[in-house]
Amino acid sequence: MEHCDFWGDKEQSHPGGTALTLWLLEQAEKAKGPIWKGKFLDVGCGTGDTVKLLKNLGFQANGIDRILPLELKEKGLIEGDFLKWFFPEDSYDGLFLECTLCLLNEEETFHNITKCLKHDGLLLLSDIYRKDTGIPDYRKFGFQLIAARTCEEEWKAYRSYWLWNYGKDNGFACLPGGKTDLSNMSYYAGVYRADG
Repeated sequence: MEHCDFWGDKEQSHPGGTALTLWLLEQAEKAKGPIWKGKFLDVGCGTGDTVKLLKNLGFQANGIDRILPLELKEKGLIEGDFLKWFFPEDSYDGLFLECTLCLLNEEETFHNITKCLKHDGLLLLSDIYRKDTGIPDYRKFGFQLIAARTCEEEWKAYRSYWLWNYGKDNGFACLPGGKTDLSNMSYYAGVYRADG
């Protein structure tokens, strides 16, 4: 996973925050049923807020991030690179990637997702996307989009937050592949089902 120092210690790690995480979980519940309580991995877990939320809601959850402070490792989060870490096959019912996929090699990431996600498992994503190409379709990796929405207001609020608090909007300079044309970028949230 690419490391971007600007984001590492910030208090708001993705647009929409907890409200958007809860929306993704609501869509997952619609797909799986109201009593579904799967086992989740949060890839790029940051400070572990989503892992904590999932556990409070009765899910089993763990998180992995490239660099973690000692206190988070002591709470059971994994310090490591998702693209190099070994997870047993079919070990998770769902994976969260919140503002993480844009920092990773897509091909390698989906290879690892497919290995550790159970058949019919769910991928819960919120991330940056290009407005001219629309919300990403990951059928080429074996995932079917089952719920999605654009998050333009959350994206604007997020960018305003960084400008107001840090006087710059260059925290996106770490994005690979020329994804820094901010006028053509926005944010989305989507739930994808593994076709297995």
